[in-house]
Amino acid sequence: IGEVKELSSLVMPDKAVITNVGEAHIGNIGSLYDIALAKAEIIFGLKQDGELILPNDIKFKDVIQKIASEHSIPIYFFNRNSYEILEYTHEGIRFY
Repeated sequence: IGEVKELSSLVMPDKAVITNVGEAHIGNIGSLYDIALAKAEIIFGLKQDGELILPNDIKFKDVIQKIASEHSIPIYFFNRNSYEILEYTHEGIRFY
């Protein structure tokens, strides 16, 4: 907890994507709720006009939405079953 906030504040991304709140870090963080809070820390470093992208079915969606709302960060949702990967590059993945 705290690492994502620190790194995000250094990088100040334009956009952030949280793809999952899963059990991978549960040994270090303790609960899925706390994992969601830790992942949502990326919001703190987003640029003032930054955007957050989330899957429609993400766990603790309401918690992440509340934090984004408190920081006036717009959220865009995607359906995991309705996207198409257009291109993989050294800069990232472009998808529709």
